[in-house]
Amino acid sequence: MREIKIHRTGGKLNENLRLEADGDKYTVMVKAHGSWGPKFKLEFQTKEFSDETGGPDGLSDEVLLAILIDRVISRKNTKPADEIVIVKLEEALFWLSKRNN
Repeated sequence: MREIKIHRTGGKLNENLRLEADGDKYTVMVKAHGSWGPKFKLEFQTKEFSDETGGPDGLSDEVLLAILIDRVISRKNTKPADEIVIVKLEEALFWLSKRNN
């Protein structure tokens, strides 16, 4: 199990969220009333996908990026930096597609 801290870029919200990783499984812990507790888990695809495998066993990197892109685009009060964020997320999605082809 490892703790990921890259999300802590300032602000109270991210200081009260702890991210733990165990292989392709991630747990977001939330600090409430002075103690940490699990809030939700994300599990990523771990096996090669084919029709014979019965479908995906978790999220793909591309799905996570698509969620982030949609979230930034759909905000009502976008900030100027959001345009750059969208471009960089779309660029990451593009390069993932190149990796997979």
